[in-house]
Amino acid sequence: MIGGMVNWVKKLSRILDKKWIIEKLVYQNDSDLINSPRRKSQDFFILQAIAGSATMCLISGVVLSGYAIYLGASDEVVSYVPLISSISGIFIVFSMPILEKFRNLKKLVFTMNLICKPLIVLILFIPLLVPEKLRIPVLLIIIFTGFFLNLVMNLAINSWFVNVIPLKIRGRYIAIRQIFAVIVSAVVPLISGIVLDLTGKSYKGFAILFGSALVFILLENYAFWNIEDSYNENAGTQKLNIIDVFLIPLRNSEFMKFTCKMIVFYLLLYISASFSQVYMIRYLYVSYTLISVMTALNAVIQVIVLPWWGRICDLRGNKSALNLSIWLFVGDIFMWFMVSRGSKFVFIPMAYIIGAFSNSSFAVASFDRKFSVIPEKCRMLYDGFYTAAIGLVLLVAPYIGGKIKTFLAASDFIKNSLEFGEFRILYAITVIGLILLQLHDVLKERKEKRKTSSSEDVVTGIACADREINT
Repeated sequence: MIGGMVNWVKKLSRILDKKWIIEKLVYQNDSDLINSPRRKSQDFFILQAIAGSATMCLISGVVLSGYAIYLGASDEVVSYVPLISSISGIFIVFSMPILEKFRNLKKLVFTMNLICKPLIVLILFIPLLVPEKLRIPVLLIIIFTGFFLNLVMNLAINSWFVNVIPLKIRGRYIAIRQIFAVIVSAVVPLISGIVLDLTGKSYKGFAILFGSALVFILLENYAFWNIEDSYNENAGTQKLNIIDVFLIPLRNSEFMKFTCKMIVFYLLLYISASFSQVYMIRYLYVSYTLISVMTALNAVIQVIVLPWWGRICDLRGNKSALNLSIWLFVGDIFMWFMVSRGSKFVFIPMAYIIGAFSNSSFAVASFDRKFSVIPEKCRMLYDGFYTAAIGLVLLVAPYIGGKIKTFLAASDFIKNSLEFGEFRILYAITVIGLILLQLHDVLKERKEKRKTSSSEDVVTGIACADREINT
């Protein structure tokens, strides 16, 4: 019995051992991740993802929309609040000539994080300091500025991350890091909702959440401070102006192929996907409880499958993983096409389940693929160009989708032929468009392979002819 207790104590002490927890639960016994020379930076980049995700959940999304409503914002203003971060990204290209001059990425990120996120938290004082008529304009100015600076900081973080994390483990590490971001993004909004409900959506509730955000901001900066320093070696080596911000990326054919494909992908996806929430709530009368359960299920599945996508990226290549994720989006949106009032309890859960696979794979593969086609020189410039391009698409796509939906809704034939036809045809357009996008890539790759093999055959034939002449 004593021997059994000793063994039990040994097991308990091992479970409580910090090193064992990190290796087993965080890195899942992956020897490459555990023994990486950049192990300390890896640990703190995960802590940064946890603290950063928690902060953004507390100062954006539902919390920020709820605070805008508390301040008296109209429905139109509230509908734009979640898009402000994306809209601000359109203007990020104009910061590139300045950003590329900074050499020390660690100091840049550390300083900007102490500016941009606390700036957003300052909206808590609007009811105390700003006259009622000016509250909404001041709110919009502050959050636009804060999110714009945050996006600029994210470009520096991405470049820093790529410099520090070794290429051979990047896919697996991104997946592990994303697991913690997903968990936090699922748990913190749930806690935030409980806090706001318990306080009656009062000023006190928002004060608690914004105050908590300050704690996570400090924790995130603690993580930044402990990550290995990284330098932008190309800083100051090239004078850039606004025209260069566009010309340099446009001249890189490999980068532009990737960017153009992503522009088409996001455009096709969001002309329909941006209406999924309103489709469920206003037309299908899906309860918030079911939506919360499906969101939680989606997060749990992502946590399970994210390591798979990391391994696929490292072993099969990020291009193959990205193509697979787009095919999964085809399945995801097709489930939404099948949703009707009678089938909603079957196809909405299926859409969320397939969406867990498509979103998790895309999160890993798109990031890894983007930085494999972006050259090291002017990396932040390329990333800024890409961010602005996608931000513009995210602004335009819902508008285009809304116009198509309005046109379809006016058709009596569609009304009589297909329940909620205006939504379901939008989803069908996305599905068909994504299939055509993928088929176009497949045919293009086959054509390039034929050209390559033909040119190799010609070179081989010439070599053989030369040998025959010489003999």
